[in-house]
Amino acid sequence: MESTRPHRVQLDAQPGHAIRRLHQISLGIFHQETEDLNVTPVQYAILQTVRDQPGCDQRTLAGRIALDTSTTAGVVDRLE
Repeated sequence: MESTRPHRVQLDAQPGHAIRRLHQISLGIFHQETEDLNVTPVQYAILQTVRDQPGCDQRTLAGRIALDTSTTAGVVDRLE
């Protein structure tokens, strides 16, 4: 009779796990580098994009930072 135990997967070999860990590390570095600014990564992305593309509309802004327009509008409102 064959075992019905599930096959164990090596966690470190999984791309999703590596991506999650890289994201955690990236956020840690971001917070170290920007702690005096008191902004989130999304807020920072919006501010950088507006700086680089002054006068861009909300749809363009949302597209540049890969967010939907309603989320972008909410973040912009909180920044004002």
